[in-house]
Amino acid sequence: MQEEVNDLKKATKTTNNIVYVIFILISIAVGIGSYIKGVSDVSTLKDDIKRLQENYQILDNKLLSIEKSNYMVSDSIKYYEKEISTHCPDRISRMMSELCKDLDRKLYELQSKKNVK
Repeated sequence: MQEEVNDLKKATKTTNNIVYVIFILISIAVGIGSYIKGVSDVSTLKDDIKRLQENYQILDNKLLSIEKSNYMVSDSIKYYEKEISTHCPDRISRMMSELCKDLDRKLYELQSKKNVK
């Protein structure tokens, strides 16, 4: 009877050791899996950041292009305003001058909206 109890204790201890080892192996596997997923997530995040930087650069270049265009238009408006005042009667010249100022103001407003964004 005592021998059976000792055998049962040994079997229980062996079972506990096996369960403990399995638990440790599962914990290690979960840890490694989490690490791999974390590395993958960091890699994905780096790729996303790189794409965002590229998109930002593209948008910034487009905005600079628009800004240059706005300055060219503004210069053109001033040029034509001067030409109109030189070659047209005063009444038409004043009307065109007001129109040019209005266009220049609208252009400035558009530029300001771009700078706010």
